Amino acid sequence: MAAAGWSAWGPRVGALLLAFLLWLYAVTEDVYSKEVTARLYVHDPVQAAGAREVMVANAVPEQVRIRVRGRGKDLLHVGDASYAVHLRPDGAPGTTRTYRLTEDLVEASEGLRASVEQIVEPREVEVTLEWRLQRSVPVRPCVQVLTADAYVLVGDVRAEPAMVEVSGPSSQVRMVSQVSTDSLVVADARRDVELDLRVKSPGCFRCKYEPAIVRVRGAVQLLGQDDLPHVPVMVRGPGAERFRVEPAEVQVQVKGGVEVIAALAADHDVGLYVDVSDDRGGTVPVRHDASREYSIVQIVPAYVRLVEK
Repeated sequence: MAAAGWSAWGPRVGALLLAFLLWLYAVTEDVYSKEVTARLYVHDPVQAAGAREVMVANAVPEQVRIRVRGRGKDLLHVGDASYAVHLRPDGAPGTTRTYRLTEDLVEASEGLRASVEQIVEPREVEVTLEWRLQRSVPVRPCVQVLTADAYVLVGDVRAEPAMVEVSGPSSQVRMVSQVSTDSLVVADARRDVELDLRVKSPGCFRCKYEPAIVRVRGAVQLLGQDDLPHVPVMVRGPGAERFRVEPAEVQVQVKGGVEVIAALAADHDVGLYVDVSDDRGGTVPVRHDASREYSIVQIVPAYVRLVEK
């Protein structure tokens, strides 16, 4: 029964399918219009060899809506990547000019048969030209390293290279005093940090960077602590050569990365001193040069006496 039913309906279904395909072909032979998005390229002016470069300084639209016309079957192959609009401005640096976008600026991908009917939006683009300027600026790593328990970050997080070349419109580059890396937090760090990050500078949206990616490093070590005996104390300040301290050496407790602590030389690395200007006729505090490599926990004794030689 089922076989008999299919025998009766099968030819009818086939005929309907054939009719639909013929209709679809006929429809796609008709001419239609279609709006698509095209990429807008605003090129820097062409300069003679050896001449100072002029460039586009302002933000411009990245896309343009255009209307194309063609047969239905040809429009089936048209998409947002099928067309591009190329604007090539000219003029002197420091000038602003409005350019009308015309259909002859549109370039189509190879093989497309649809024609450009109209540029829909935007119809005009404002372009400001400036000299291209280049300068070297320091890199500020925006990386926070949170160490695991019993570990410590030794020194500062640093960028390599520490300086990059920034080039772009002169008015924007003059405002750049430094560039920053992408922001990142490294949590529970137990080993050295090495990251490749892009650099950027807010407000310099037409700038290029060389290199565009820098390596950010941070040294992470096990936390260590040690007592350094016989650390000398120097005398600084006006007339320092006329004084000595008693006692001349003290004991220092230091804390930091185990490798840094192990490499400390008590006789010249710690940098303890007293300042003559602190003398009030009694003892003076023992001070030390700040270090990002380690911290001083305690100095014993913390006060010494200034004695004239």
